Amino acid sequence: MLALYHPQQGVVVAQMNVEKKGREITFAPSLLKQIDLRGVVVSGDAMFDRRALSLKVIQAHGDYLWTVKDNEALLRQDIEVLFQPHRKRAGTSAWN
Repeated sequence: MLALYHPQQGVVVAQMNVEKKGREITFAPSLLKQIDLRGVVVSGDAMFDRRALSLKVIQAHGDYLWTVKDNEALLRQDIEVLFQPHRKRAGTSAWN
């Protein structure tokens, strides 16, 4: 089952049978269409870290938070690089 859970109310607001494990990403867009995402933060694990799904959430005026753990080492490393301070190369300087 893939479910949309409302933590403040403590209830599942929508759910869908994904037929077999690993197919959650296939059904996620259909499930998200069932609710108004304005002002909502959609969260999930790294399985949902797909550009197309992220864009659908943003286009529906929502936000997303995908959790990446150590078992997704390459993805986590790529993300960590994005948050590193900018390094200046020798012979370059910042604009004044």
